Amino acid sequence: MKLGKSGKRSAVSVLQDITSTSPKRAQRYRCAHKNWTSGEDRSVKRTLIINAKLSEHQYLLIRSASQSYNANISSFKNKILEAKRKCLPVATIVTENSAEIKLRCTLDLTTQRICSYQSSVLQTVPNESKSFTMICKRGCDSSSGQSNYKQRFVEEDQQDCSIFILSFVPLHLYCQIKSNQETKSSTISNEILPSN
Repeated sequence: MKLGKSGKRSAVSVLQDITSTSPKRAQRYRCAHKNWTSGEDRSVKRTLIINAKLSEHQYLLIRSASQSYNANISSFKNKILEAKRKCLPVATIVTENSAEIKLRCTLDLTTQRICSYQSSVLQTVPNESKSFTMICKRGCDSSSGQSNYKQRFVEEDQQDCSIFILSFVPLHLYCQIKSNQETKSSTISNEILPSN
């Protein structure tokens, strides 16, 4: 091959892998590359902007500077807000002194996000009878006697000097595949999703 003579050994290795195995291997390579460049790249950029805690002014300044250097950074402000909205369960009730989220909605949303995040892994699971199990942990914390911030509430007897927090973290999602002879277990996700 001419690629090998020109020093492109990685390209030769990829071409040999695509052509020497199954006929569908090239299509899988193409789909994997397309999914990575379209979905993951944008997701990484949004996560970077959110984690950097940029203000709107900082973001616009970086965006205009990158455009002057012909860098390909598109406007993510609405996409960031949409991504944050997708992280909240539908049944969220927020008042001036509390926030309530139904546990069932939180479990459903968490499982849905893990499954969409791990869709390529889920496609490899056979279509036999499946049983999914998610292992989670929860924690509680409270604090009282904190400084009052003199926030004005509608009801005068409300205060902001006490807080109670309940946290929920998915740890492990695995699938049990039940066939006639045996039951196999396969890990789907063993990592915590980013909160943004």
